[in-house]
Amino acid sequence: MSWKRVASRQHGVISVQQALEAGLTPGTVRARSKGGQWQRLHRGVYLTHSGPVSDEAVAHGVLLAAGPDAVLGHDSVLWAWGLQSVPSRWTVFVPHDRRRRVDGAVLVRLRDMPRARHVNGYHVTSVQRAIVDLADLPGAVVDDIIAVTAKACQKGFTAPERISMELASRRAHRMRRPLRLILGDVEEGVESLAEHRFLHRVVREHGLPGFVMQVVSGRSRADFLNEEFAVSAEVDGLAFHAGRFRSDRRRDRKASARGVLTLRATWWDVDDEPCDVAQDLAQTLAQRGWTGQPSPCSPTCSVLSMPGDQG
Repeated sequence: MSWKRVASRQHGVISVQQALEAGLTPGTVRARSKGGQWQRLHRGVYLTHSGPVSDEAVAHGVLLAAGPDAVLGHDSVLWAWGLQSVPSRWTVFVPHDRRRRVDGAVLVRLRDMPRARHVNGYHVTSVQRAIVDLADLPGAVVDDIIAVTAKACQKGFTAPERISMELASRRAHRMRRPLRLILGDVEEGVESLAEHRFLHRVVREHGLPGFVMQVVSGRSRADFLNEEFAVSAEVDGLAFHAGRFRSDRRRDRKASARGVLTLRATWWDVDDEPCDVAQDLAQTLAQRGWTGQPSPCSPTCSVLSMPGDQG
């Protein structure tokens, strides 16, 4: 295979060893580097053009510099799958006996190397391993794990049962119990951190009737639906944008035609004012025949009891 084809599969990056195996001589490699045609990324690793260095090229560079069998791990995996932005430092898993340093990367030495997956041209761990690994790091934030778990499962890159199997394989884990709860919610239908906030902080913590998640009706889908009282709830996350306005209103209109009343909330509503949202939802359910009472989530909760006679 020509060196150009090798480099094209690696976003323009090539190692000296690969270049030599493709037929170039050491002198040609040195000449291209000194002449500015190639850019040195790491010792023995070059970018085969003089233009800007992309994130993709950087990722290939650290993998090649880390040596054979190296695989991306942790949040570097999530970046490769398009689940997170580019990491501030790359994480690379390497065999335990490898002793080298790579600028801009953290090399994690393992006695038992994970099986590599090939994603967008990179050698990476599985998504489920990356999630479980990240959740076990000191300082891991539950909200971050919820968000990436929901997103990865919603996109079909992994599934709650696969993450559960990965978690079960660990003898110890810092976030075992929270992660199990997260996986249960995702399995029920939670697809975002905003939906998780609504389910817990609005519905469950205030003792409101249960909702079924991701209910499909014709060409529409409801985030949350209580069929008994014909009330649905739609939660717009941080990624909500104006382009969804028309489709959302069409969905509300179709729901109304079926007799379903839709309550809408934003990320900021469920995060900053969950008690206020719970009060509105409780009153809406009461208007539809619910005879129960919401429960204050704390001594400072603003949720009030419903009038005794709602009929």
